Amino acid sequence: MNRQIRQKKAFPAILFCSAMLIVSFLGACQQSDSKDAPTPTPLPTPVAVEKPTYIVQRGSVIKSFEFTGRVSPVTEQDLFFKTGGYVRDLFVARGDQVKAGDVLADLEIGDLENQLAQTQVALQTAETTLAKARQDTDDALSEALISVEKARTQLERAKKEDINSAIVIARVRKEQAEYALADAQEAYDRAWEPARDWELNMTKPTGVYPYNTGPSMKEQLEAERNGTEHGLSAAQANFEIAQAEYNQALAVWNTHSYDLEILTQDLALAEQRVAQLERGVDPLLELNVEKARLDIKRIEDQMKDAQLVAPFEGEILSLNIKAGSLAE
Repeated sequence: MNRQIRQKKAFPAILFCSAMLIVSFLGACQQSDSKDAPTPTPLPTPVAVEKPTYIVQRGSVIKSFEFTGRVSPVTEQDLFFKTGGYVRDLFVARGDQVKAGDVLADLEIGDLENQLAQTQVALQTAETTLAKARQDTDDALSEALISVEKARTQLERAKKEDINSAIVIARVRKEQAEYALADAQEAYDRAWEPARDWELNMTKPTGVYPYNTGPSMKEQLEAERNGTEHGLSAAQANFEIAQAEYNQALAVWNTHSYDLEILTQDLALAEQRVAQLERGVDPLLELNVEKARLDIKRIEDQMKDAQLVAPFEGEILSLNIKAGSLAE
């Protein structure tokens, strides 16, 4: 144990002695050579380089990389006109940002624009005509409904008129006049009987004897004949009047029957007119409006086919048309 320790302690000493010998030897060599070597130039003092200073503060540590690459769009679509023609206007350039629905370019559509204007006027005219027809129909329907009520009222009133009573009264008066005429005719015949002509020769007054102050038989016959003559004329006139009234009553009854038939037909016509107006206006007027709308839709679709429209939001990557060029 002691030997090992001593050996470990002696080893550094030996190394130290050797180092000393080497240094001494080198020193001796230098001293022996210094007599012949030139004096070395002293080295300049090195300049101290100023070191940068930094301000320490909190922040984000960013690690960035730079490299080249190629960017491809997520969605890319080639656009084309759905019809042929010459390009009228180009509204975008390469690199422009557009939104969905923006018109990018259009073709020459002057003829379509004129057709559209004319068709719009035709539609307006058809709509105005249809609106007027509907208003006229509504007004006519109101009048027709009033006519129906009027015809129904007239018919009901005519049905309630008592025409038969007037005929009965006229017939009774006629019969009475006829009887009176027969009596007057009988009295006339009796007064003018030829067998009584002898009374015309009796000119002496009549009366109670011895006072013969009354009219004679001649005078009495003449008065009777005159009276029956006037009575017959009056009875004849009354009969003619009664006959005319009866005929008039019959005519009124016949006319009333015709009037009832006419009023019934008037009511039927008024109701038919109401039914006709309730069906509405002439269907051709509505068809004219619909045709004009379809024409406008057709022309507008043709105009849309002559436009390039952005289908989504994005950037114009390339263009191969210009104003005035032919697109197929």
